[in-house]
Amino acid sequence: VVVALKALDHIRRDYKGSRNLETTYSPQQLRGFISTSSPSNLVTMRPVFHNHGLSESVQRSIFGGTAVDNEVFEKWSPFHIIEKCQTKCEGNLGDFFPKICIVHGTADKTVPVSEAYAFEKLLKRLGVQHTSRIYEGWSHTDPILEAPMRGNHKYHRDVLDLVRQWTGEDRTKVFPTNFDENHPHLGPICPSLLVQAARKCNPF
Repeated sequence: VVVALKALDHIRRDYKGSRNLETTYSPQQLRGFISTSSPSNLVTMRPVFHNHGLSESVQRSIFGGTAVDNEVFEKWSPFHIIEKCQTKCEGNLGDFFPKICIVHGTADKTVPVSEAYAFEKLLKRLGVQHTSRIYEGWSHTDPILEAPMRGNHKYHRDVLDLVRQWTGEDRTKVFPTNFDENHPHLGPICPSLLVQAARKCNPF
């Protein structure tokens, strides 16, 4: 999330004509960006977080604001930052952004999959190159936790495929031709029964 916001801040400042950036890279140098189970719209996520026990007052403290309106949330919301970038862009916004892949599970209760669909719709409207991977029945943490523990590395295979695609054929010697799902290190870490029990305890 921090990297995403930093990249967006670069683009926003580029639109304002500022070239005195604090870092030595530009968003255009990024080959691609993968957004996994991400809350892209912090305004629509306010009541969701609140219902999960993160009160709105705490949320405002996290983002450094005390106002009762949405301004403090829009300031840090990727969805709204991209919209504001578009209003300041004289050309195609897709020329400034790296390719984006949106990854989300349909059973995500922490960040509803509707967030992914809305973000995808925004990127399409603004002409930003993007793709998506929607995993049926996966929760908020399935890509990095429950699925790998069961020996399911679909997410990692998709990430590898994206990296190979974004970096070009010149990198094919660096990565294996195929993702070896039968590799000994990719087997289940623990019985599925324990994973299912852990799901009941996982707050996400």
